[in-house]
Amino acid sequence: MKKFMTGLFLAFLCACATPPTILPLPQRKMTYDIETKLDSKAAFQKVVLWSAKTFNNTNESVRLKDPETGTFVAKGNLSCDAMNICPGSGQPQRIDFILEIKTKKGLVTASVEDIVGRTLTYCWDDATRPSTQQELANAKAACIDPFIEGLKSQLK
Repeated sequence: MKKFMTGLFLAFLCACATPPTILPLPQRKMTYDIETKLDSKAAFQKVVLWSAKTFNNTNESVRLKDPETGTFVAKGNLSCDAMNICPGSGQPQRIDFILEIKTKKGLVTASVEDIVGRTLTYCWDDATRPSTQQELANAKAACIDPFIEGLKSQLK
């Protein structure tokens, strides 16, 4: 009977612990306009150099690198504890995202989109963050803005 009651309690506890719902895709996008004195080709070369220094394995990260159109697309992730995934567990967390950079003369536009918070090991609310605008703002301030600042400094 004790095992049955324990099982019933655990089933009830799991049913009550529904993970939050992730924000819709259009809300999980941030765009940065970076002014530069470089022409499109030089800015693109700086973007490629920055990505080689930033991403651990550019062969796996880079999805598109087109110097003719000035388009660079990569799949990235950052260590980031700003979204409070699996509270109290102390698990390392990260955010996954798609980075799209377009270069033109005097302007580089960087879009960080499809932002998803994850733990490095499974947790009940994994891949459900950001579920609020506040969580997204926290991740932006703590993780994404400093990441983009690295790109800005490369384009000076």
